[in-house]
Amino acid sequence: NESLEVVKDIYATGYIYLDNMTQTIVWKNGTVLTQFNLTKENCGKSLFVKDSDVYVAGYLNETGSQKAYYAKNGIITNLTNGTYWAIANDICVSGTDVYVCGQEQSNSDHLIAKFWKNGIVTQLTDGSNNADAVAIIVQNNDVHIVINQYTDTAQIIKYYKNGVLTQITDGTQYATAFDMFVSGNDVYICGNENNVAKYWKNGVAVTLSDGSVVTNASSIVVKDSDVFVSGHTYISGHYAAKLWTNGVVSTLTSGEYLSNVNKIQLVGNDTYVGGFEMNEIWNNKAIYWKNETKMTITSETDNCGLWDLFITKE
Repeated sequence: NESLEVVKDIYATGYIYLDNMTQTIVWKNGTVLTQFNLTKENCGKSLFVKDSDVYVAGYLNETGSQKAYYAKNGIITNLTNGTYWAIANDICVSGTDVYVCGQEQSNSDHLIAKFWKNGIVTQLTDGSNNADAVAIIVQNNDVHIVINQYTDTAQIIKYYKNGVLTQITDGTQYATAFDMFVSGNDVYICGNENNVAKYWKNGVAVTLSDGSVVTNASSIVVKDSDVFVSGHTYISGHYAAKLWTNGVVSTLTSGEYLSNVNKIQLVGNDTYVGGFEMNEIWNNKAIYWKNETKMTITSETDNCGLWDLFITKE
């Protein structure tokens, strides 16, 4: 019974700012589990936990250009060689296979959307326009990926499934996708179009904001027929964190300080929204909200950002 689900552990990844650079960090139940100590800047963008193994994907700088990487239990695997700039945006594990999506610059300077399965790369776009693979889900051997791709006049959202690309937005307005959720045969993609927060269910748009202020839908999760979306609205020079439940909006932060929400998870009837918020001394704090109640992971003096949240269940 999903309503009886119980949280086992709460994992999060992002960055901690040390010695004028960011370092990848992973928290487990509010305690540091892994922290990189590399000589150049790096950051964890996505997190996946399977059994007792913790996988992180993101970017790091060593020699050459920025590389896309993933790490299993702190052991780093470079997905690119540093010849061209690259980043990993999302990671998932299916069986023993590790899937990562992101982008890498080409020799013509365009950014190409790509995914890697166990380190073997597949190119998703042809490099004629910049593109980025932002979210990946593998279920029942089906590979689902969301891509943002520039056209000559705008940016469009595309959806990839097992080698087939489908265009989600028509290109008349600038659109950006941030996250995806797959429930049975239904595919949900969230983002914004012309600064309006939206999600698309099987390609059909549902509008969450009225367009009066810039609003993003950053993450989505679905349970039965209920759709939960996290995001933020631009208010008075700062982003204020938001949560939509079946289209009804709740405000998580006042907008007094800059805040950003990046991931939503659902356990039983409880919603968990992860992100970060700036404090009075201009440091970012890694935080999550449980049912709209804020939980702070890091201290006031640490400068940390939370990019992804992953919750295991009993």
